[in-house]
Order: sequence, then C-alpha cells, then structure tokens
Amino acid sequence: MRIVSALQLAAAALIAAAVGYAGTAQAEDQFDVNVKGDSVTVTAKGSWHINEQYPWKAKAGDKTIDKTGFALSATSATVNGLPKGKAVIKGGVCSADNCIPFSKEVTVN
Repeated sequence: MRIVSALQLAAAALIAAAVGYAGTAQAEDQFDVNVKGDSVTVTAKGSWHINEQYPWKAKAGDKTIDKTGFALSATSATVNGLPKGKAVIKGGVCSADNCIPFSKEVTVN
C-alpha cells in the first residue's frame, strides 16, 4: 500500500511540474514561446523568421493588444503588459518557402 501511494504521489508531482512548465515555455519546430512576468516572446528557430507583416495579436481577459503593441524583429516578437492568467498569442512565422500562422495559449504569471 505504501509503495503504491508513494508512486501515486511521485506521479502527481511530475504531472504538476509538467503543467507548470508548459505555461512558461512552449516549443514548436519553427518557434519557441516564452513567458516572463507580463511579457511573452516568440523566437523563430533555425531558418524561420518572424512575419512582421502578419496582424499579430495578444488577448488576455478583456485586454487585446494589436500588432502596434509588439516589438517585432526578424527573429523575435515580444508583447508586454499582459494581465495575469490565460492569454492567446496570434502571429506568423516564415521560412524561405512557407509561412504559417499560429495561435498559442500561455499562462501569464
């Protein structure tokens, strides 16, 4: 009995750690999404770059920030001033041959 309870407790701790980590960093093949304080940064990977022409948007609760509120460069897109809680970041990244839009839900701490 004690071994089963210890294993269940360890499994629960690992799941809780994984869920907590998922809110701060999310990776795709083309980009990473990182949350630090009230900021979210999307960083392009490898041969991918930020699509500065895409209508970037961040929505958190009642607050919506459009493209003008993002700091955009060839390799990253950062938005600041998001309230705590769930936020959805919409943007786009491109390679030489392909552009893809994305929507990512993150947790702002």
